[in-house]
Amino acid sequence: MLIIRHAKLTITRRAILVFVILLAVACACVFLLWHDGQPARPYASPELRHLAQQLASQDAETRYQAACTLAYSPDEDALQVLIDGLNHRRSEVRKTAVEALRYTHRWTQDPDPHIVASLMGLMVREKNSVIGWKASEALSRIGEPAVEPLLSALRHRKATVRKRAASALTRMAAFHHTDERIVEPLVRALRDRDAEVRREAASGLGYIRDKRAVESLTMALQDDAAQVRSEAAMTLGKIGDPRAVGPLIECLRDKEASVRQWAAESLRRLEDKRAVEPLIALLKGSDLHLRQIAVGALSTLGDTRAVEPLIAFVEDEHNQWRGSAMRALGDLGDPRALRPLIAKLNDEDPSLRRAAAAALGALGDPRAVRALIATLDDPG
Repeated sequence: MLIIRHAKLTITRRAILVFVILLAVACACVFLLWHDGQPARPYASPELRHLAQQLASQDAETRYQAACTLAYSPDEDALQVLIDGLNHRRSEVRKTAVEALRYTHRWTQDPDPHIVASLMGLMVREKNSVIGWKASEALSRIGEPAVEPLLSALRHRKATVRKRAASALTRMAAFHHTDERIVEPLVRALRDRDAEVRREAASGLGYIRDKRAVESLTMALQDDAAQVRSEAAMTLGKIGDPRAVGPLIECLRDKEASVRQWAAESLRRLEDKRAVEPLIALLKGSDLHLRQIAVGALSTLGDTRAVEPLIAFVEDEHNQWRGSAMRALGDLGDPRALRPLIAKLNDEDPSLRRAAAAALGALGDPRAVRALIATLDDPG
């Protein structure tokens, strides 16, 4: 009797185990059917069910056409099909869905919190870098409803997630979704362990242009990563605070050309006379692009201390940017430039002759009239 009871118990346990296994297989089949094109979600209309199947197609063109139709469909449930596509097991379906959401402006006006949450989930967990960045870009287009989730992601333990969040906040600022909540977190992100996060933070602060960031940005000019120093130098020029002049002058001696060039360009924007002598010194340097920027900056600053150095620059036949220097002399309007510019009306290079004529016209000195009349027959 005991043996029979034991046998029955064993059979019962096996039956339960078989039932559990079959149930698991059935669930897996339903899951795979959805992810391979058959929607598990009971969409309201046959059209949406058909589009959901097409969105999960193996054919790229079919997926694209379905995504476009869903993106511009007036049916509110069409967005749910795209949101479900963000969770598809195949990366090409997720990519198609996020691209459709990224370019659909209809839902960015009044976004459903479910859309924000779904895009945030994709941005955080996605291993495919292209899809992760596309989710980041889609979030940046939403604006205010996405700010808090993105600020939270800016503190994520993974550098990849922090980079995507910082990039989204930067683009958000570029799209004119300026939000006071963004400033302090981006300032803190300038001290992030990852250089790309720091660079994105500096870029985002350049779009916001809040003077609270100036002190931290001047410290970022000493960053170990050249791309961070370059971005910080560029952003300080956009903000336009005079406290940045001294640190930017120091950056003119940076070992990286991009940092030197952005420092010079930002000094041009700031239009502070303290930069005149350091910019004049750049005219004798070996960095050709930096010399061009220095010429333009000196023209903008309008300080006559630059006249003699610019004349020397024009008279040096080895200088590539002599035409720019002539125009700068014309803008400065100093009569000392008259004779050197008239002399250049006879230069062998027609482009330099034209630059000299334009500079003399800007100079506005009556003594140049006769020389300019003589050039009217110049074929160059």
